[in-house]
Amino acid sequence: MSDETTIAESVPAAPVSDLVSALDDAWVIFGASSGIAREFARVAAQHGKPLVLAGRDVEDLSLDGRDLVLRGSPAVRTVPFDADAPEGFAAVAAMLDSALPQSFNVLLAFAVLPRPEDIARDPDLARRVMATNSGAPMALLQHLAPLMQRRGSGRLMVLGSVAGDRVRPGNPVYGTSKMALHGFVEAIAPRLAKSGVAVTLVKPGPIDTPMTYGRVMALKAASAEGCAQAMWRAAQKKRRVVYFPAMLRWVMAVVRLLPARLLRLIDR
Repeated sequence: MSDETTIAESVPAAPVSDLVSALDDAWVIFGASSGIAREFARVAAQHGKPLVLAGRDVEDLSLDGRDLVLRGSPAVRTVPFDADAPEGFAAVAAMLDSALPQSFNVLLAFAVLPRPEDIARDPDLARRVMATNSGAPMALLQHLAPLMQRRGSGRLMVLGSVAGDRVRPGNPVYGTSKMALHGFVEAIAPRLAKSGVAVTLVKPGPIDTPMTYGRVMALKAASAEGCAQAMWRAAQKKRRVVYFPAMLRWVMAVVRLLPARLLRLIDR
């Protein structure tokens, strides 16, 4: 990604004089083509919010943008973003700083979920999972957090996982990547809150998206649309942590207390 990263329109152009006001209080969604992120964008559009969709396939996101305008968003823009190319993060942040001079909100919703057997065959995959799921969000937030702090408002929502609450023996790499992300978000949340930025960490269980398609899971996959609705409500209430489905808050409270030996038996 070059220093010439620009924000692109996915709908017919608005007058230049209207661009800044049209993007006030926009939601910038990184990993916008993921299942949960797409549903969240639809919810935000229905509530009349402008959107900036960041992802690898800008052409695909542009098609989403046209649908989101029909759903109620006053403006949708796209920007190329690759979580595996951290050398481009500064350019993305600079573009947002220029295009969004007023308050804006951020959703980080990118991750990979390889099968444990794939990691066993390719040990280097473990490093790549950690880089995408925890290293990239941390690095990106080093660029984005100061922008939000200077504006003194906004919402930051980070998509974690219940897998990060207690790392399972059956999928240690993914769980560890999410646990690291959780720790980072929880550490920076108080500092951001002092400057007026509300931080929400989302911990969903299995969600019915392409990421989980065909996998055998201990829990039935929940609705991506329902998860997005819960995320929207949590953002409006400025909740620090939200589980989906909500009952997982209590399930994970028990799981965190289980002895390691018992957890291994359950996870066979």
